[in-house]
Amino acid sequence: MKDAAPDSNGNAESARYALLRRLQPALRHQMAGGFQPVIMLAAIIEKRLQAATPDLTALCKKSSDIRTLSTSATRSNLDLIGWIAPDTAAKVPLGKGILDALHLVATELSIRGFKSVNQTEGVGSEVMVNHVRGVFVAGLLALTDAAPSPAEFLLTARREGQDMVLTIALQEASNPAATTASDAAFRINLPIYRKIDWADVEAIAAADGVALKHAAATLELRLPVAAG
Repeated sequence: MKDAAPDSNGNAESARYALLRRLQPALRHQMAGGFQPVIMLAAIIEKRLQAATPDLTALCKKSSDIRTLSTSATRSNLDLIGWIAPDTAAKVPLGKGILDALHLVATELSIRGFKSVNQTEGVGSEVMVNHVRGVFVAGLLALTDAAPSPAEFLLTARREGQDMVLTIALQEASNPAATTASDAAFRINLPIYRKIDWADVEAIAAADGVALKHAAATLELRLPVAAG
């Protein structure tokens, strides 16, 4: 397993830019999707207003629903903007942070034949949000970008002193038939900005103070537990 090299060349910003460009389609999709229910509900209200005798009570309720949905969509989009301009002081329970990150990259990884086996759900130890959204996501993409074929990736976490040790391990799929069927999709040349490589991951990790070790099919991150 290889230890990360120091970011002596100052490549962290270019690596973060590459990661953000890679995530841009998923971020755009989620931002647009958040307001889709609002658009649909507005269309329903518009149609009902065209009735000869509109049901004003029902329309008032629908209008209230629009306000609720709009507030929820705005809150969700503000959180997504955090991927672009991260709050370096923000914390998140590790399990939740990983779930949010997996949700963002789920479509791309699924198309390419990768499936997550996540054993970190419910892990409540808090880490910095930018550590999960930066080095973890970059590491996951680097690991899957370098994989020779579709696979499952196992996520586990354990506490060691003041660190949460997060491990991503590629392993043979539990359903070989499904993996074989997905191999054609894996070979599709997805319109991505570029692959994320280990130099990117190491640069981000070094800049954020996250220790890591990696091999061809394994990545281990030591995420400091957030103080307070």
